Amino acid sequence: MRRTILKNPSLPRLTQMNHERSLVPWIGLFHVKPLPGSDVLGPDGCGAFVTAVALADSEAFFVAYVDSALIEYELEIVEYEDTEEYQSRIARTSVSGYISRLVETLEPTGSRSGFSPFQVYPFDEEEAGVFGPS
Repeated sequence: MRRTILKNPSLPRLTQMNHERSLVPWIGLFHVKPLPGSDVLGPDGCGAFVTAVALADSEAFFVAYVDSALIEYELEIVEYEDTEEYQSRIARTSVSGYISRLVETLEPTGSRSGFSPFQVYPFDEEEAGVFGPS
């Protein structure tokens, strides 16, 4: 399922995460762009696609955690899709060895997220809905 979250105030705060539930690995594809004034993806203001993995107790907290981690890289989420628990993904399809190794490094008290290499492309505001019509 594809979702657009530009400036989405409905993302939960990470401090609200339900710690009574166990944290499990989640995976999803994210379309990102640099924050205003950042040239982290190149001087022409590029966009990128990246697969993210993180420990979370729900999809909402997975996306919130990825959003928080991307802000540290001066990036923001434009859209995301194919978010699901990692175990569900590998039960129906294969994932790259790189992603599998990232998942193995996730720890509740250490590294809680990881990213595949960013697939960078020239960004155009008019092409923000690259996953297709909403």
